[in-house]
Amino acid sequence: MKFIGSRLLPLIVAGLAIQLSLSLLVRQENTAAAAEKTILVLLVSSIFYLIACRAVLANHSTDRATLVIAALFAVSFRLTLAPAEPSLSDDLYRYRWEGRVQLAGALPYSAQPDEPRWQSLRDATYPRISGKDIRFGYGPLWVLMERAVASTGAGILWWKFPAALCDLLSVAALAWLLTLHGLPAGRIVIYAWCPLVIVEFWHSGHNDSALLLFLILALAFAKRGWWAAGYAALTLAAMVKFWPALLLPLWWSRSPNWKSAVAVPVTAFPFALWVWTPLRERADFITGFLGGWRNNDSLFGLILWASAGDARRAKFVSLALLAITSIVLAVWRRWPLERATLAFVACMLLFSANVHPWYITWMLPMAALLPSLPVLLAACLAPILYAVLIDYRTLGVWNGSTPWRWWLYLPVLGCTFGELIRRFRRRMI
Repeated sequence: MKFIGSRLLPLIVAGLAIQLSLSLLVRQENTAAAAEKTILVLLVSSIFYLIACRAVLANHSTDRATLVIAALFAVSFRLTLAPAEPSLSDDLYRYRWEGRVQLAGALPYSAQPDEPRWQSLRDATYPRISGKDIRFGYGPLWVLMERAVASTGAGILWWKFPAALCDLLSVAALAWLLTLHGLPAGRIVIYAWCPLVIVEFWHSGHNDSALLLFLILALAFAKRGWWAAGYAALTLAAMVKFWPALLLPLWWSRSPNWKSAVAVPVTAFPFALWVWTPLRERADFITGFLGGWRNNDSLFGLILWASAGDARRAKFVSLALLAITSIVLAVWRRWPLERATLAFVACMLLFSANVHPWYITWMLPMAALLPSLPVLLAACLAPILYAVLIDYRTLGVWNGSTPWRWWLYLPVLGCTFGELIRRFRRRMI
């Protein structure tokens, strides 16, 4: 009984509370229309998520019972949200359109939904497609995944399958990575139980889970000493979304043999041969999340001010800051690859003009290895960013840079500075 009370009971209670919260969430027919309730439910579930994180971090070893509980609840959470309509985001409808336009003989990089030539592709889901007047630029690997799903003729809920599958594989890959580091496997709870992860990948079906899968594999291969495979996996991550390419200097500075980096061009060449020209033409849009439009930004406001309000110039300043960050972290080899990667992703989110809630998930695999209260706090408070849906619902105008975002950034930045001060004081003693 003492064993159950000290180890398993807090985890079980936290799991039941998260399950109840997610069950309440799916009872709403439209989570976006009830954005206030959605945010509140997710914030409450995040409190119990923190309790679960504390429970697994307090144990320096993981017994079978803990792993069974972690696995059962992780599966239950995901199955609860899988049948729900993806009302928090319209990305699935965009994925579907991009897949269908490929079957019609074009690439998404050179087609946009509102063009008359694609009128035959319009159906009942057309109003839900985001960015009808622009051509998107996801990585070519994801474009291939879109084509594969589109060829099945599956309904919209089945478009969650790639994200869901990659999320499950990410859990397995992260468990392997924890084992390689000699860390308790129970820490998988930090990723697998996070309400943000479950909502974004199993409710909304965002493709970021595919990026995370290859990023985790790249870290695992590097830890194992399989650097060529690590480079290949990192390149595949960049073929889903392009920013992991900025991590290459971190790999180069830590790999013992530069020849293994040949895996980068070898892996990228088939994709480049296929889509290089349209991607080059869409380069300005592809870098848009660094600047060009503002959505839940933090430090980008200062960058924009320093750039005299020129959004394009601010974007290149952000890109330059990220390049400098990558070089500094590459040179600063005292940090392991995982810590340097976490630091880079955190800086990227701070410098970027566009930070969707699901972007916060990019940090969580590293947080399982290197528990960080600011990162966990960011994951817990990320649902606040959905407050943009309140104004969008009532006014019909998307205003991503609302004061609501500071309810996330101020606590996280305050917590970060507090940790830095505590570390400085320890060194001074």
